[in-house]
Amino acid sequence: MLLIALTASIVVLVPAKAYAACCGWRVTERYYSDATLTTQVGTCFDDECAGTYTCTGTQTAYETATQTCCDRCLQ
Repeated sequence: MLLIALTASIVVLVPAKAYAACCGWRVTERYYSDATLTTQVGTCFDDECAGTYTCTGTQTAYETATQTCCDRCLQ
């Protein structure tokens, strides 16, 4: 019984993943003409911190996305 309580306490003390403290994201989506991802034809930028979403060019099914944290939460 003591082992179960100790194990539960240790699990609670394990730090969360790094992205758990992020409250807002900046996401950049890049769109390409085909599956080779060599010719970029469009871009969308979603800035949750500024509340903006803008796109230029053409959106296709061939996309890559990157995200960065733009706002940290207080813990």
